[in-house]
Amino acid sequence: MRQTTVAASSAGMLISPPIESGIGKLSFNYGTAYTESNGLSMRVDVKQNGKVVKSFTVTRADATKHTVYNFDEDVNVSGTFTIEFTNLSPSAPSANKDRVAIWNVNWTQSR
Repeated sequence: MRQTTVAASSAGMLISPPIESGIGKLSFNYGTAYTESNGLSMRVDVKQNGKVVKSFTVTRADATKHTVYNFDEDVNVSGTFTIEFTNLSPSAPSANKDRVAIWNVNWTQSR
């Protein structure tokens, strides 16, 4: 994954390189290491040729520091794709305190 860095007070993004063989189900873990967060909210876009083919929002208003949350979603897209995670910063992009960690990003191949 590539991290796109914008100003320190702006919401961040993680963008995968192009991935071949399609995607069936996308799964990942997420959480926060900070107590000052007003919850977590991120948009996940699956793109092909620069166009969003599947989009969903992951929100957890009651996020607790050092807690692992799991997420999975059926995507079912064939061919080459990219995954983009965008932090929606519930406290406002300029607050710079709704930091979210994403790890164990996995997917199955499309059928």
